[in-house]
Amino acid sequence: MKTIAKQLNIFMEPGQEYVPISKRACYLKEGDVNVLQIDCRNVFNFSFDNRSDVRMAVLLLSNDKAAKAAEIARAFQLHRNSVRNIIDRYGDGGLGSIHEAKRGPKGPTKARAAVRRRIIAMKQAGLSNAVIAQRLSIHERTVRRVVPAQGAALVEATGPTQTALRGAGFETTPVAGAQVTGAL
Repeated sequence: MKTIAKQLNIFMEPGQEYVPISKRACYLKEGDVNVLQIDCRNVFNFSFDNRSDVRMAVLLLSNDKAAKAAEIARAFQLHRNSVRNIIDRYGDGGLGSIHEAKRGPKGPTKARAAVRRRIIAMKQAGLSNAVIAQRLSIHERTVRRVVPAQGAALVEATGPTQTALRGAGFETTPVAGAQVTGAL
């Protein structure tokens, strides 16, 4: 390996390992830090533990035409289709598209205190779960989760609580004879 490094005129510190990628590119390994070199110039420091770093190194090699997709795949222990996918994603959406998107729920998973108060006030006023969900722009399942959790507060609610709704920020019109009793 040292002979290849000398032929390519690569300066190596003691303890570094030379890993060839192509005729124009290599990376030097030193512990957790790797230095990508293209045409004997240090281009990028990266870690194999960070997927975004690896993707950036793939893009640098590809954009400089320093290595073919198969060479990049071999050096970074990726499938050549993965290399092509990284390059294609960059072409479609820029640098932001090569980073991993968050998996799972994108928003909050619990109803905030203000939303819970509004749900309770609307439920005490006799509105259905579907109507509450529509007015608050939330899923009906969220309303169902909040209502049983409040249990005792809603069991003996009687009549439309107009002041509670107004306090929650809603315009109300009285409904003649509306009364909610019993467990929900």
